[in-house]
Amino acid sequence: AQGRINTSHELDLISEANGKIIQGSVVLKKGTSFTKGTLMFQIYKDEMELSLNSQKSKFLNSIAGILPDLKVDYLEHYPTFLTFFNNLDVNKPLPNFPKIQGSQIKVFLASRGIAAEYYAIKQAELTINRTAVYAPFSGTITQVNMEIGAYANMGAKVARIISTENLELEVPINNTDSKWIAIGNKVKVSSSSREKSWEGTISRIANFVDASTQSRSVFISIANPNNDVLSGEYMSAHFNTVSIPQVCEIPRNAVFNQNEVFIVENGKLIKSTVQVIKVNQQTILCNGLPAKTVVVVEPLVSAKEGDLVKILK
Repeated sequence: AQGRINTSHELDLISEANGKIIQGSVVLKKGTSFTKGTLMFQIYKDEMELSLNSQKSKFLNSIAGILPDLKVDYLEHYPTFLTFFNNLDVNKPLPNFPKIQGSQIKVFLASRGIAAEYYAIKQAELTINRTAVYAPFSGTITQVNMEIGAYANMGAKVARIISTENLELEVPINNTDSKWIAIGNKVKVSSSSREKSWEGTISRIANFVDASTQSRSVFISIANPNNDVLSGEYMSAHFNTVSIPQVCEIPRNAVFNQNEVFIVENGKLIKSTVQVIKVNQQTILCNGLPAKTVVVVEPLVSAKEGDLVKILK
């Protein structure tokens, strides 16, 4: 079966923060190769850091503003929030928010918007830690949507990358033939344009049939440590997974009425029924014919059982 090589991993690099795109460790251009862990690009974060520090400063003021009220009305919670206040530092991540019990203190804090401010800052801290985008695998860039220096909004697609280490060949298999293969079978993969072959393994078999071709897609994983197999390349898969004993192979033209053939006995045509095991493109594997049986392998016109025939040698 023939099919096309596809990458097993393909994904879009998305900006998770707002800001200007700055250069990473590789050139952000189509066709650039990279290794796992490479810094692909960064989002300029100086402005975000200043904004985050401003939020933390306002939060400090908010906590300082509620401490006198806590000391008067909620004395049991005052030491906890005083310790929390003393641990706040605009240059460090926020400490864990104090655990509070009681509906009255919850209403008080909610009325001052303390929890809302806290979690807004925590969200900003997460965002600022996601300004650097690293490669999750080794591969190559196939598409660039935004250049270095462009301003990216959160969620913008910057580039698309594919893995070049783990590739797979997708081939269509006739549904009637799919019973001969199974996940884990070894497959020989070859290229008609190159005198070279690779070993593959069946990793997935589609559990549906294409309505137009009545075929199932079979996915063959190919290890590619030398990067000599390229995504998009057409290759052939050679399945040699099952041995079928006691069968013969005859041309498809020799079979009529789905499972009948003409054989020759004592100079006469005789109909014989065979059990079709597998149908190939040009031949049929079948059993039911004794050894050394003479089979008519070409279609005959107006022939019928009992006709006298002569074998030409």
